[in-house]
Amino acid sequence: MTAASVDRESFPTRFAREVWRLGRPLLPFVAVFLLLDLGWATLVNFLAGAVHVQSHAASHPGQADAVDAVWHLATGLIVAIPARDRRLYLLAPALSLGLDVDHVFGLVVPAAVSRPSHTLLFVALAVVVALAWKGSWMAFGVGGAVLTHLAVDGGSLPLLAPVVFSRWTLSPVVEGVLVVFAGGLFLLALGRHDKRIRDPRAWVELGIIAVLLAIFLALVGPLTWYSLLSG
Repeated sequence: MTAASVDRESFPTRFAREVWRLGRPLLPFVAVFLLLDLGWATLVNFLAGAVHVQSHAASHPGQADAVDAVWHLATGLIVAIPARDRRLYLLAPALSLGLDVDHVFGLVVPAAVSRPSHTLLFVALAVVVALAWKGSWMAFGVGGAVLTHLAVDGGSLPLLAPVVFSRWTLSPVVEGVLVVFAGGLFLLALGRHDKRIRDPRAWVELGIIAVLLAIFLALVGPLTWYSLLSG
């Protein structure tokens, strides 16, 4: 392709080409992450036993699931913004949304535990796999993306499954702290010598994002806005 033909390309075409260039190397790990998520969810439900069937579809109708997907794509991107890394702009939303593949348990497959991969132990496993396979950039990116999801998801979460099957509901303050921690992991993904890590403006941006998300979740709440948008 000549330089003249590139100049004549429309913005959407150039944008799509750039997204594909940056995103293509990430696809193998995203696929592995989804398989790892399903495998972990299977293990958790196997250990828990089929005590009862929870229907995710009953509490989150189809339209609300679409809203949920947009919510996790948007928040994954927003929390990654202070890092100023275009690869993270793709990885963070993809993995933040991808964590919800465990909704197949309860929605399609009878499940003893709903949202079985929404646990800190799965975060640790995914980070270790990413570190071993792709290095520190991917490991920090994975940790930031999954923690972002947990911070803004709402409802009760099996945070220590399968060691403990109790569920916890996070307060807005804890959610805000988790957002800062997740955003900090995105900054650390840049490398310890990157100037963004030491730039106070990056941390101020992250703090503002965390406060705004915490206020939104406190005033509106995910379950409330699901119901409002789904009618």
